Parts: sequence; C-alpha cells; structure tokens
Amino acid sequence: MSVFDDPLDPEAAELKATFQERRNFWHPAFEALLHLDREFFEKYLALSTHAWENGSLDPKVTELVYVAIYSSPGTHISEADARRHVGNALDQGATVSEVLTVLEILSTAGIHSVLKGVPILAEEGGIPEPDSDAERDAQERARANFEEKRGYWDDGLWADLLAIDHQFLQHYTDYSAHVAHYSGADADDTDDLDPLVKEFIYIALDASLPAFYLGGLRAHIENALEYGASHGEILEVLEVTSELGSRSLTSGVPILVEEAEERGLLGGGD
Repeated sequence: MSVFDDPLDPEAAELKATFQERRNFWHPAFEALLHLDREFFEKYLALSTHAWENGSLDPKVTELVYVAIYSSPGTHISEADARRHVGNALDQGATVSEVLTVLEILSTAGIHSVLKGVPILAEEGGIPEPDSDAERDAQERARANFEEKRGYWDDGLWADLLAIDHQFLQHYTDYSAHVAHYSGADADDTDDLDPLVKEFIYIALDASLPAFYLGGLRAHIENALEYGASHGEILEVLEVTSELGSRSLTSGVPILVEEAEERGLLGGGD
C-alpha cells in the first residue's frame, strides 16, 4: 500500500482540514508529506498562508499574481496550478480580459533572452555603426517609438539592441506596449486591468525563479510605488511569488514516494 493511501491520524487529518480551509485547495503530494514530515508541513502551512491572511491585496489581484507565476515561461508552466488559479481569479470577479492581459504580459518574458544575450554579443562581437543617415534615422525613430509607447528609455537595457537590430526592437515595442501601462495613442480601450495590478504582475514575473531579472524587478517596483502601491502590497506580491518553491514538493515528493516504494523503503513495492 502506498503511503498516499495510508489513513491520516487525527492530528494530521486536522492539519489537512486546516490547510484546505485556509488555502482552499489540496495537493495529493501534501498527503504523503504529512506522513513523511509532519513538522515541515506544519511550517509550510504557516508560511504559505501568511500573505493570504495578513496582506492587503484584493483576493482577485492575489489570484492574478498566482496565474502569473504558474503560467510564466521562466518557471516551467504548471498547467494544473495555472488552471486552478485562473478559475479562482474568475470566481473572485476577474474578467476574461483581465486574465488574458496577465497571460499576454507573461508572453513578453521571452525578451529576457535578448536582454541577457545581446550585451555579451556586443562585448564579444562589437556594435556596428549606422552605415547611412537613413539607418541612423531609423534607429532614432525606433527609440522614440519605445519612449512614447513604453514611457521610458534605459541605455543599459536597450541601446545595444537598438544599434544591432532596431527593427526587432520596433516589433518588440509594439508587442509589449499592447499590454504595458504606457500604450500611447494606440491604447486598447477594451483592456480593463488596472495599471497598478499590471505592475504587480511584472514584479511577480521578474522575481520568479529561474527567470529572476533584477533590472526589470527594480523598474516595476519603482513603477508600482509611483502608482501608489504600499510597501506592504509589493512585499505581498513577492511573498506570494516565493511560493513557487513549493513546486519542489508537489513535483518531487510523489517521485520520492514511488522510487522509495519500488525499493521497499516505505512498505510498498510488493
């Protein structure tokens, strides 16, 4: 018999009921964890409920942050978790447009490959000089387009890419500006996700491991503060994002149980 199938004793059953009541979900791996290391599970319960029970974010916003971290390409997409939190967000009053906007924001994360790789390319291969006035003008237009639609410019992030491939930057600007808090004259009137909530999503995205991106994280924390976010709200987003670590448990504990039972180490595998 698998450790998953062993009945929980009254104390463990109470912990399970408490978790379900306070977090409104349950994962089968937690059942095994209660058998293997109840004390650790109890500490995880306290940690994972802290932001929920002590934070000031609207539950809908918290669920949208969870949608972000479990759907992010930089954190190995978890379909089951993403589905659960999409459903929770809709139940908390999120619109389809709001959830879609979160997913569109996440899709911009691929630019991190460029932001990390282009400086190395520039260092190793050099930066080409514009070969004509037309090329120079095109670069200036691409920068102006970025500043207009994204509301800022950072040489440390974008200057090398502008010099190497201004057309790509132009395309990325238009793509990312569709959901960014600065949209210029082409703002989409159907987008109803609050700009501050967008910044919370960007913070969760840039703070997620292994996608952790310090430059973007700093920029979006600054933006959130300018929109009026409190330190507590931003900290809550970071605390919710830190729960990604629990995926080591939900993914790894079932594997541990299966492999241990095959070897007769947990009374299974007969």
